[in-house]
Parts: sequence; structure tokens; C-alpha cells
Amino acid sequence: MRIRDWDRNLKVRLFGEALMNTTFWMFFPFMAIYFAESFGKETASVLLIVSQVFSVVANLLGGYCADMFGRKRMMVLSAYGQGAAFFIFALASSPWWSSPLVGFLCFTFAGICGAFYWPASQAMVADVVPEKDRSHVFAVFYTSVNVSVVIGPTIGGLFYANHRFALLLAAACSCFAMATLLAKQLRETAPL
Repeated sequence: MRIRDWDRNLKVRLFGEALMNTTFWMFFPFMAIYFAESFGKETASVLLIVSQVFSVVANLLGGYCADMFGRKRMMVLSAYGQGAAFFIFALASSPWWSSPLVGFLCFTFAGICGAFYWPASQAMVADVVPEKDRSHVFAVFYTSVNVSVVIGPTIGGLFYANHRFALLLAAACSCFAMATLLAKQLRETAPL
């Protein structure tokens, strides 16, 4: 199954998720350093573990919510939630205000929103792709994630130290753009 033969939902998401993943990976590798400098290594380690525990629980709930409320709704709400979290995180890392605690809370909330997004995203693939073609479609999406994991930190390495505010603002804008694109372009695929 070629990409040009894909359902429109998948094409829109492939582009949007590549953008979101790239912006996320522009700063994610540097968060441990930022929190370690702000809170100390031991406290930062515990906080990052707690953040990931919340994300795991949200991921488990995400599948249920995608079935209950619809794939599109969960994806749009999650993308807007991530955008809001990154925007507040950007403000908390701005030249006018610095709050590592608010930054950590926003980082955690963004992770939770992302954890709600992915089960709905994967369920949508299962909804619109015949079973024989699913492995190919998932492979393309995972390849996109892997490319983002390479490109994002490269860009982040250039800008993170001196332009954290702008980088987080770019992440917020990409999430808001993705949420708007999903809201306007996707159709709901959840079975009734």
C-alpha cells in the first residue's frame, strides 16, 4: 500500500506527527540536565520517574478514552493540551520569568497528553487500514518517529542552551497547529 493510496486521515497525521515529534525531540533530551541543574540530581531523577509513571497510567486510560469518546476527539484534545503545556512551559523559561517547578509540571502534563494521544492514533490506523496493510503503515509511522529522534536533538543541540524559550514556543505552536489541522481535516473513525 503506497502512501498516495492511504486514507486522508493517515496522510494528515503522518505530516503533523512528524512535525510534533521533531519539535518534542528538540528539547526532550535536555530536560534531565535542566531539571538536575534546577532541583539536584536525586530530586530530578525521582521527578522524572514520577512523570513517566503518570504517562504510563495515562497511556492505559488512553485506549479506553479513544473507544469511549472517539479517536479524533482524543487526538485533538491531546494536541491542544500539549500545546498549552508547552506554551506555559515556555513562559516559565522566558527571559521575564523562570520557574523550574512550573516547567516540570508542564513537562509532566505534556507527557500525559501525549500518552492519551498515541492509543487513539494507533486505533485510527486499525480503523482505516485493512489488516494485510497495517504492518506497512505502522512501519512508515515508526520510521517517521525515528527520523524525528535524529533531527530533533540535532536542532535542539544548536538552540536549546541559548534559546530555550523560543524552542518551547515553537513546540507549542506546532502542537496548536497540529490540533487545528486534526480538528479540520480528520473524520471520526471509531466504530459506533
